[in-house]
Amino acid sequence: MLLAALPLYLGNMEISPFNRELPLFEALPVPLWDVTISRELRQFKSAVGLSPCLTATPSVNVLAAIVFGRSSFEALVRRELGDVEFRNLRNFARGHVKSPRSLGSILVKCGGDHVLLEHLAAILRDPASSSLVRLVSVIEGAAYRLMLFLRSLHTPCPCCGANTITRSEDWWNSQACNIAAPEAALVDRACMVAVAISFFISRHKDSFSRAPPSIWQLAEASAHPYRNWLESVARIFQAPDLSRLAVRAGADLEPDALWRYARGETLPPEAIEMLISRINGSGAIQAAVIPARTLAFAIEFLRASNMEQPLDDSMARKIVSDRIATIRSELGLLLRDFVHRQAHIHLATPR
Repeated sequence: MLLAALPLYLGNMEISPFNRELPLFEALPVPLWDVTISRELRQFKSAVGLSPCLTATPSVNVLAAIVFGRSSFEALVRRELGDVEFRNLRNFARGHVKSPRSLGSILVKCGGDHVLLEHLAAILRDPASSSLVRLVSVIEGAAYRLMLFLRSLHTPCPCCGANTITRSEDWWNSQACNIAAPEAALVDRACMVAVAISFFISRHKDSFSRAPPSIWQLAEASAHPYRNWLESVARIFQAPDLSRLAVRAGADLEPDALWRYARGETLPPEAIEMLISRINGSGAIQAAVIPARTLAFAIEFLRASNMEQPLDDSMARKIVSDRIATIRSELGLLLRDFVHRQAHIHLATPR
């Protein structure tokens, strides 16, 4: 599936492994920063690449885990090509001499597209500088920068004129957790990106026959974001519970698989595709997995970063859910203030 989509995404943006000077590629990505966790991550452990009590920068592979559901971009390529072709591609990326037959087998997987072959080889050479990773970084960075800009605007209270947008630091200092500023900022970043991506998906729901779950539904604190996403699919199939969902969706899954995912185990792309294969116009529903994974990362990273006793899952979910609610509420106030100002400008304009 990725191999079919990459030429479209990369080709339309005129990105190639040999053209990395596009202004957007330089301006929009926001580098991750050093953080320190107090205990091991679970689902995102290998993707983030952090060890307890050691300050380091999270790996860019966290984006592979959130966007594609794979532990790394290299694992993503391996899954798409298969083990044999992956080894051939790795040798090609390293500059080893390979027979035309070996390269031909890779090209078959790539649909005969030599440019796509170079894109995939670039991921194995240096993931951070490859076109795919840079493209994902641009999208995530653009969403984060947009939210930072919106929240930097002064939105006066109609009663007292005070700014209604709270400082992130102040909000986190009032929560029932003990998390340092760099770690709180990373959880905040994940929350803001989840809101932005979910809003974008919801704005395009008219292009699909099925509306995706909202960020409110995904962040509902009573359950893990994966369960909230699964419940939205269950409602489409009118399945009374997750056990019946697999049957009605025709998904060939182990009997307890959906319950494990609902508790926060990695929700693999293969399971997602099986669950939505019978849904017409499922694009937005499938895309909503990305904000769900982003929320799952925020919850897990918050638990791992708390410097006192570990937060239980329900408390971490509540804090992240409350943060999402605050961000959404403040954006609503910002929009209301903007509409109010525009109305005043319109009335004051001479006719």
